[in-house]
Amino acid sequence: MRLAPAQLAEAVQKIHQRLGDVPVWLFGSRVDDAAKGGDIDLYVELPQPVSPLSIARTRGDLADALGQSVDLVVNDGRYERPIYAIARETGVRLA
Repeated sequence: MRLAPAQLAEAVQKIHQRLGDVPVWLFGSRVDDAAKGGDIDLYVELPQPVSPLSIARTRGDLADALGQSVDLVVNDGRYERPIYAIARETGVRLA
């Protein structure tokens, strides 16, 4: 992974502070040690829908804490999108 353990812990902490004790995966280019650049792709599964404002605030917290662009993919159970399966299958579960 191309993130320090402290960065990963900080990301999980920020997500849990805003969205509760939910599962979190890192996926995308940051799990590939040979890749360069790229934003930080995080996937979370929520037990119920939350407000778009909560998600936006979580993204902002993550970007501020990590100092990089963060793509937060949120599965709240209302839809099944291909990106959810990709994140679970190719990602690394952090929490």
